[in-house]
Amino acid sequence: MKLRTFFSIFFLLLVALAGANLALGVFLERAQRDLETSHRELQSLTTLAEDLVFSSQWQTRFARGYISNSDTRRVEWYNTIEAILNGKVARPKDYDFGYWDLVNAGIIPPPEKKSDGGVSIEDRFLSQNVTAHELNKLKEARSFLDRVVVIERTAMHAVDGEFDDGAGTFSRKGKPDRALATKLLFSDEYRKLNGDLTRELPRCRT
Repeated sequence: MKLRTFFSIFFLLLVALAGANLALGVFLERAQRDLETSHRELQSLTTLAEDLVFSSQWQTRFARGYISNSDTRRVEWYNTIEAILNGKVARPKDYDFGYWDLVNAGIIPPPEKKSDGGVSIEDRFLSQNVTAHELNKLKEARSFLDRVVVIERTAMHAVDGEFDDGAGTFSRKGKPDRALATKLLFSDEYRKLNGDLTRELPRCRT
């Protein structure tokens, strides 16, 4: 083989190797970006699932607190949590499980009831490009929460002597019934619904 031919082949091999190395680098960079995107989306979905869990847990605390001492702030904060979930009140900064501990202790004020920037948890979930399976799991979890809320609201109204009139409102007046309220919020049905809600949420992230 002539020396010129050898160097020509060697040069072509170097060019091919350089091209393959460049292509591999581009592929790896793209894969890294995709991995980082998937990680961010997983973190966002985890945060959304946790939002539903701690929202439900704090609503339980406020409902039980209200039937215990009739502190109207508990009802106000209960309604604020629901409004944040529904996008009617903007989600506060640093909104996590410890947020309401700080409000409850008077360390920080409760959220301002501003609708600007409010986004429902369903819309936040959809913004993460979730699959149909994940969305269905969210809907199932939300259905458990809605049933929990019905029991909690029934209990709080019972303390005020307001009862379901059969149309989903509490216009029927009567004697305040704290015993009924306590029974509702410590019933087996209520505990099971809360357990079902917590159990269902991790499946939203699979």
